[in-house]
Amino acid sequence: ALVLGDQSTIAPELREIFSRLGVGHVLSISGLHVALVAGAGYAAARWILSRSEFVLLYTSVPKLAACASFAPVLLYGTIAGDNVATRRAIFMLGAVIGALLYNREAHLFTVLAVAALVVVLHSPGATGDISFQLSFVAVWSLAVAGRAFRRWWPQSQLVPPGGPQPSKWRRVYSYATYYVAASLWLSSAATVATAPLTAWHFNHVALLAPLANLCVVPILGSLAVLLGLLAAFAEPCSSTLAAAFAYAGSVVVDWGAVLMRVLDRVPFASTRVATPKSWEVAAWFAVLLGVAHGERWGRRVAMAAALVAMTASGALRWLQENRQQALALTFLSVGQASATLVEFPGGIRWLVDAGGLGDGSFDVGGRVIAPALWARGILHLDAVALTHPQFDHYGSLPAVARLFRPAWFFHNGEESDAFHYRRLRKTLNAQAVFPVALLAGAERCIGGVHVSVWNPQGSPRERNPNEDSLVLLFQYGGRAVLLPGDIESRAERALLASADWSGIDVLNVPHHGSRTSSTEPFVATLRPRLAIVSLGWQNRFGFPHAEVRRRYAAAGSWLLRTDLDGAIEVVIERDGTLRWRTARPPWSQWQVEALSRPPAWPKFVDSMCAGG
Repeated sequence: ALVLGDQSTIAPELREIFSRLGVGHVLSISGLHVALVAGAGYAAARWILSRSEFVLLYTSVPKLAACASFAPVLLYGTIAGDNVATRRAIFMLGAVIGALLYNREAHLFTVLAVAALVVVLHSPGATGDISFQLSFVAVWSLAVAGRAFRRWWPQSQLVPPGGPQPSKWRRVYSYATYYVAASLWLSSAATVATAPLTAWHFNHVALLAPLANLCVVPILGSLAVLLGLLAAFAEPCSSTLAAAFAYAGSVVVDWGAVLMRVLDRVPFASTRVATPKSWEVAAWFAVLLGVAHGERWGRRVAMAAALVAMTASGALRWLQENRQQALALTFLSVGQASATLVEFPGGIRWLVDAGGLGDGSFDVGGRVIAPALWARGILHLDAVALTHPQFDHYGSLPAVARLFRPAWFFHNGEESDAFHYRRLRKTLNAQAVFPVALLAGAERCIGGVHVSVWNPQGSPRERNPNEDSLVLLFQYGGRAVLLPGDIESRAERALLASADWSGIDVLNVPHHGSRTSSTEPFVATLRPRLAIVSLGWQNRFGFPHAEVRRRYAAAGSWLLRTDLDGAIEVVIERDGTLRWRTARPPWSQWQVEALSRPPAWPKFVDSMCAGG
């Protein structure tokens, strides 16, 4: 990975540590690698060319050597793979060589701009690539910070000319102090500049990045890379020498990995953040540009703007979280599985189910559910609820529990001996999540929303675990939302016998649209306004079954599907106004429907949920 950029055999856990500590750039083939190869090529070419008297007399050896050094760089870039950071470094080197050939000074910002222009001309879509954004922003910040550091602390001050010469150890101490200060300053500048990008794409900010870069880059980014390249260059000449370099490199890598894990255990090494708004990112970079390129008054204006922007952002997020007066449900698109986010008035959040896919090789929790929650500004869940212990409903809960640390775990009382379920319970115990088994009859008022449990009915348990799914009913503003899990015909009959179920506004279609559920009496009685199916595209079961689609069409329901429509948002206002939209067209704009009938379920409007 360090030499060729191939990260396929690095454990995901270790890659995550690199990312959290802000040293993920070490695994990318970029400027350091290109500089090492170009430097070696330049030295070799200059030595060879200097052997010729004709070349020395009639040509410019530095220019010829610089041109010759570009060939191994191109070869190395081809072998290492075509990524944005590599292209940026190669194009910058080409611009520097071009300036040398024309006897011009290579201005760093001009070189960076030329490299960006060439990359965009080569790949117009590269601007949306995180590698492009991080690479160019990081180099720009290093250039700005380096210029400022040299102005504040000129290197000439280390050994003042004309004065008494310091001792050898004094000079070593001065240069070491200068190197450490410069490294911390430059790394801090890069961290500040790239913070909005890492927050946008990865939802974390590496607070320990300056120290981590100071410790890790010399070991892994310099020494290990150098040993790896030496092993590659030595292989054609001596396998024994190459093996020695490779072994030394492996020892360095092992110690570097140990250091990474130690740094990762430092409290607050990295902090998780919600996805920033686009205007927040724009404001951040506007401030950085003002500070970096403005005059003194411009810097003051930029700092004042930064203070105003941060204050406004914090105030808006606080108001959004604490003054919400609507019940919002988001049916996430997680493939052939189920995951529903429930946001109560006042800011309480639940996640009902968090399914996984197949054998669990793809992390739906970390790669799909978590980014969706972070995009809504959610860093903590108050509770997670599991309708029943099947993998397509709990497969992502371990990741969700680690990332969002819920206080409560609601379940239907059933246990499972499956490996993934045991791992879930172990994770919940490690996170000190309190488990609560819910049975029919339990009810609670949360932020004016009446929440009631209608299944399971208690022991004896059904042999079919679907029939014992947790069934949750949410009532607010005269509207009713039913999340029935995977109940099938028997549980549906029991529900119909327990109450008058007419007047359901939103239904999460049971069992992903299987024809063993959504029986004719069940659909005809509920007649939901919105029937939402959580399922995967072209799933092997053929869900939703054609008969199920026909039943909901006959009931006048609007059938929405997460496989075709993406995530589906439903919002119920306090006055009963129902709004909904999908992530994909044609219903990506809010559809609004006012309450046009008497409030449903009047028997539940009591003092506990007055106004709900």
